[in-house]
Amino acid sequence: MGNAESYIDFNRKVSMPEEGITDDFVNDVYDYLEEYSLITELNASFLTSGDPSKDPRIKKLCQEINDKYGTSYMAVSLMPFASEGDHSTLKCIYDVEEDYNKMQKIGRVILKAYFKN
Repeated sequence: MGNAESYIDFNRKVSMPEEGITDDFVNDVYDYLEEYSLITELNASFLTSGDPSKDPRIKKLCQEINDKYGTSYMAVSLMPFASEGDHSTLKCIYDVEEDYNKMQKIGRVILKAYFKN
């Protein structure tokens, strides 16, 4: 596994516009997802909802990205430390065609780096 910076840009914040999901917002999120494996609540505050997979705005965002770009993005709550009995979650959007176990490992790297700072 690489370092956290290869999976997330902690300095780049992605915010949903007040008017909701716009074409520019869809493009910005897609561009981020093309550069990194996933986008998380650590730099995308719109993912902090209780369950991002059920939030209508986030579902709409994923659907618009998928329709426009022919991808398979989905919002989930990863539990990267569940095997250690820690049920902390990392809310994110990632391409479900990626290996879920790989995403769990990436989530682990990201959270360790985030809490280290």
